Amino acid sequence: MTRDRILPQEDEEDLVQLPTNNFVQEMRHILEKKQGLEIMRVPKKVQVSCCQHTLAIVDIQKLIKSRNVERITCNRCIEPVVSLCCHCTQCNYFVHLTCAQLPEELQHPSHEKHKLKLAFVSYVWGMIKCSACNLDYNGYLFKCDTCRLYTFDHDVKCALLPSTIDHKAHEHSLVQMYRGNGNRCNSCGNVVRSFLYACEPCGFYLDYECALLPESVNHRWDKYALPLSFPPFSDRPDEFYCEICKEEIHPRRWHYHCRECDQSFHPRCIPGLGVTRNCNFGRILEFGRHPHPLKLVCDGEYRSTCDSCHERMYGNRVFKCETCQFYICIKYVARVANSGKIAGPAKISE
Repeated sequence: MTRDRILPQEDEEDLVQLPTNNFVQEMRHILEKKQGLEIMRVPKKVQVSCCQHTLAIVDIQKLIKSRNVERITCNRCIEPVVSLCCHCTQCNYFVHLTCAQLPEELQHPSHEKHKLKLAFVSYVWGMIKCSACNLDYNGYLFKCDTCRLYTFDHDVKCALLPSTIDHKAHEHSLVQMYRGNGNRCNSCGNVVRSFLYACEPCGFYLDYECALLPESVNHRWDKYALPLSFPPFSDRPDEFYCEICKEEIHPRRWHYHCRECDQSFHPRCIPGLGVTRNCNFGRILEFGRHPHPLKLVCDGEYRSTCDSCHERMYGNRVFKCETCQFYICIKYVARVANSGKIAGPAKISE
């Protein structure tokens, strides 16, 4: 396809509506309307290709209370599970009812030459970078195994986004493009270097990362839900400051704002919405020279260092031994991955 080709538009009544707090519901709509699949609301029996066991249908809210955890994420799309889901008790594997019925192959509108195949980021130490939103990711993806000239690896959410969407931030429908000519995202202000949605007559551009921001979020610093806010802000002050990083928020950029408390937040400063928002933490690694299993965590504790390279791990993704406070960085694990020092299959734990 050409560098800035606009893809075919869709019927207005079938457009995906963004932003949303339940993208899984939009996924169901896409799979049924665009892919022609019949998605069962509550399937009687569920089996997925990565697990040899039959998955049970469970109420996730009861499980969250019994485990005393904040949330449980789907191992396929890395979105939180909020209601009924499929669960393998032997593998500790969770998946949305919709994600359990994803097709093994997908025809993507921007890659008409070949079908994309559903695959898993199997290397436990690594992350792939989604070629649509450019965020690190370690769930399932749709990829092209045929093309060698460039990498076409889309995470599940990005792969299912249709060629045209509606977004509350703009009055017209937005059409999918690939690599705009130096266009800047109207949400974050960054130059879009991959897929984007555009209304070219209005000069409105939106990268995938910002297009998939949730409609509202909860944060421990505010007792109210924080809605996503778009300019113009006619009834608000001219200056906004992020409550987390304390830096001024550009008056034309999107942010989350609580009207009751008059608090504003950069999207990337809110835990769960930053660069690791598509990463599933909790994977277990058997590392050859350490006697205990190592768990992938979002960041190391203050003053923690990698036992091998001695770099500081505070604020960085790291494998941690919860028994003896041993840390090993992802970079080091990747370097020795082929040396025979890593043993055991990848497992997921919550």
